[in-house]
Amino acid sequence: MERRIALKNLALLLAGISLAPSCFQGDKGLQYSLRKLKLDQDQKNLIEDICQTLLPKTTSPGAIELGIPTFVLKMMDDCITKKDQDLFMQGIKDFAQTCQQKFGKSFLDLNTQEKESFLGSLDKDPNQRTEKDLNSSSIIAFFQSLKQLSVFGYQNSQYFMTQVIRYELVPGRYKVHFPIQEKLS
Repeated sequence: MERRIALKNLALLLAGISLAPSCFQGDKGLQYSLRKLKLDQDQKNLIEDICQTLLPKTTSPGAIELGIPTFVLKMMDDCITKKDQDLFMQGIKDFAQTCQQKFGKSFLDLNTQEKESFLGSLDKDPNQRTEKDLNSSSIIAFFQSLKQLSVFGYQNSQYFMTQVIRYELVPGRYKVHFPIQEKLS
């Protein structure tokens, strides 16, 4: 009887020792690796900054706090076709180059008003763009996919689903006393 208890305690001790290192690693954020997209750190920072400009922190959390850039990159890496991924990658390069030409500095160095105006020029309807607006298809495709995935990620985030919208199971509440007005003619 004593031997069974000793073996059980030894097994629990070994399991605890094997799990202990993972308990002391701390929060390093989400660790992810991209299989298909090959982005350098500047490009990841650019995507992070664009997402933060699109979804800034106000009374609600911003894109960084909700992990939207990570979501966008994983969706682009896992769920988008190779052709669209190539267009996205070309769009990142063209976006950074165009911003450098237009403002003389990178997008990360722009102030908030300049960032918003630059992104606003990309968000215009194609029929409403003027000659001075950007017409590069790769930049527009990059921005539109980044914007759509950012909004999709925000609307499916835990914060949005629990704090912003109020979910009720279908068919909804049963309202016993519901006023009905008769049409008088």
